[in-house]
Amino acid sequence: LIIAAMSSIATVQVRQRGSIDFPAYYESLCALQDTCPLREVLSGARQGRIDVNADRVRLSDWYPLLKALQINKSLIHVAFRRYRRREPSQEEQQSWSRCRFGSRVRFPAIGRRDMTLKLSKAIADCLSVTTSLESLQLEDISLQSADVSVLAKGIGRNRSLKNFSVKYCQIGDNNVDVLCRSLKNSKTIVSVDFSGCCLTGKGGKTVADLIQHQATERHSEAWKESLRHRHPNLNSMSGLKRVTLCSNPLLGDKGAVAVSERLKDDLWLKAIDLQQCGITNVGARALQNVMQYNTNLVVIDIRLNQLVDPGLRDAILDEVTANAATDTTQDMFPWLLLVNSTVTITKQKTKATVVMSAKKGALSSRSHLSTKRQGISSQTTAKIKSPQMRHAVKAQKRLPWRTTTRFIKDRQKNEQRYKGAHETSSVLSSLSSTSSESGSQTGDPVSSVLHRQDARGVVSIQQDLHRLQVEVESCRRILNEESDARARAEAKVVELEVENKQLKAEIYSKHSRESQKMAVGGVGQLVVCCDSV
Repeated sequence: LIIAAMSSIATVQVRQRGSIDFPAYYESLCALQDTCPLREVLSGARQGRIDVNADRVRLSDWYPLLKALQINKSLIHVAFRRYRRREPSQEEQQSWSRCRFGSRVRFPAIGRRDMTLKLSKAIADCLSVTTSLESLQLEDISLQSADVSVLAKGIGRNRSLKNFSVKYCQIGDNNVDVLCRSLKNSKTIVSVDFSGCCLTGKGGKTVADLIQHQATERHSEAWKESLRHRHPNLNSMSGLKRVTLCSNPLLGDKGAVAVSERLKDDLWLKAIDLQQCGITNVGARALQNVMQYNTNLVVIDIRLNQLVDPGLRDAILDEVTANAATDTTQDMFPWLLLVNSTVTITKQKTKATVVMSAKKGALSSRSHLSTKRQGISSQTTAKIKSPQMRHAVKAQKRLPWRTTTRFIKDRQKNEQRYKGAHETSSVLSSLSSTSSESGSQTGDPVSSVLHRQDARGVVSIQQDLHRLQVEVESCRRILNEESDARARAEAKVVELEVENKQLKAEIYSKHSRESQKMAVGGVGQLVVCCDSV
């Protein structure tokens, strides 16, 4: 009994130290399991950050990682990412699980439903006990409804989370509603990212309700700070300040209009990102009307929405830029990079397979197929010597090899034609001076006619080139003039805004002085009346 009590005390002490020292506790768990700690986990854990590529973590490596994360109180940033973008079909899983030279191609363990549930429970337990975790990112993790509900419970108990992201998790409108309910009452949350979550107009209304609830909570705080003629500092207040909804093409105008209606009364949100959200001119005009009521927004990103007119998009960007010029917190909310619309799927390299024949029971190797493909690829690469051709092959690497070789041949033919036309034009231009003399001496009418036609074609090409050069120069001059005028206009707008603020301050000071004088005069009259009585 004494030995058991001492061992239990020792394990409790180890767990208490492990909640503060993540690397040491993680290494001890790996040693107990007789596995090697992951290098990418230890390298970032010493700085209080974990950023793990979940596709590379084996099933045996997940247990010590989740066990150490479950009780941790010192990590600041936790991120689990995948780079696959889709789940393989049943046929692909069966083909990948076939025997290949006695080895088995393993599907990533994070693709299993029980593993995502274990990961969600570990993160929820960490959120419940920690007071230092500020950033949580789950990218391309296939979360189910049970996983989202567990995460929502952990987020509701946390009091330190600032940045939350479920990028490309494809959780849908209902699961986003569950997360938004737990985020409504969070006073520390600063930014949420629901990019690529398959949101529709219903999900846009859910996010709009989250923005409205956060604004209502902060309105009461601002009223408390405005008592006794004080001016509340809106930038210093905690709460939601950035919402990212990129890559949700079904969001549409319904979601954009719902969000814009909530933004009219909001004084704290600084950035809203809506790239590739299927917005048309209707949603863009609704967002433009917000700028008449809300001058605190410094980012409204509606790029990559092909149905929005470029002029309307530029007008919104100009108004947002004018707001950012007078805002001191614009550096805290930078513009996002453009979202890549192409979805890349990583394919595992095919190796030589060994297949059992069903009739004879003999082994038949398919290694000659791989050698044949390697020979074809080596032949195609041997023909490519110039760097331009290599760049073309690199750009076409997702195409079949037959299409690539056909493209290279067509490219070479076009280059030869261009070189031949260039040489003929140079020869004709050099011989244009002696054309009249040669024509008079030879006296061949057919050659003279052909020469005249070629000379006319060269002259017309030169005239077209000169005309294009003149147009390019005129367009460049117009562009420079418009850019200068725009810069002057922006500077003038900034000056007028500064003058407006100064005038408002003067008016406020005058009103306060007049009110003080009236108060002093009323007190004097009251004193005189008392003396007379």
